[in-house]
Amino acid sequence: QLWQSIFERQQADVFAAITNGGNVSSALELKRSDFLAGLNRFYIEQGTRFSGFIVIERRDAVNDDPNISEIIAEIITSEALALSVLDEINADTARMIGEQVSDLIENEATIGQIQQAIIDAGILDDARALMIARTTSTQAQSIGLLAAGQSAGATHKTWSDSGFEVRDSHRKTSGQRVPIDGKFSMPNANGPGLENPAYPGDPVLSVANRANCRCSLTFDIEG
Repeated sequence: QLWQSIFERQQADVFAAITNGGNVSSALELKRSDFLAGLNRFYIEQGTRFSGFIVIERRDAVNDDPNISEIIAEIITSEALALSVLDEINADTARMIGEQVSDLIENEATIGQIQQAIIDAGILDDARALMIARTTSTQAQSIGLLAAGQSAGATHKTWSDSGFEVRDSHRKTSGQRVPIDGKFSMPNANGPGLENPAYPGDPVLSVANRANCRCSLTFDIEG
């Protein structure tokens, strides 16, 4: 519901800007601090929930570190995760709105027609909110598991696909083992070369390798 709420508030601000001759990109930033705070809370709360159950050396392990939320918050802050995610999504939203309405403005469409075009294009609708929610949930899960693995003394992490409708690049990465602070090597979904995520959903990944990912991490202790 987080992204549905964000999109509802952004749509109201965008429509107000269109009505009053304002700037769409500026309208998307009006409640930036509120959205960042909400997104940070989401990552910490969901990451903490996922951290409670990890797999170390093929055995289920329960994480009971009372400081796990602080570890997760440190990871989120060090990567400026919420900021980078929100900036990327706002930039994509502004681009899509611009592409959708530029011709309408040139053809002197009414404000109502422009607003309806944005609605019809699904730029701020529930379907896009759900896709983003799935992606950010994977990020939260990965960070929670990574924090729990670090807390448990794990030395290595292994990429594990969901086994269900797995894209080819993720299937090829599944089973890859790297040091706990290392990077995986994943085939670029958009062409030649490799991408180097630290965890499933890592913002360094292209959208093609990040959106709707359901992969996870397992851990082991060497030595």
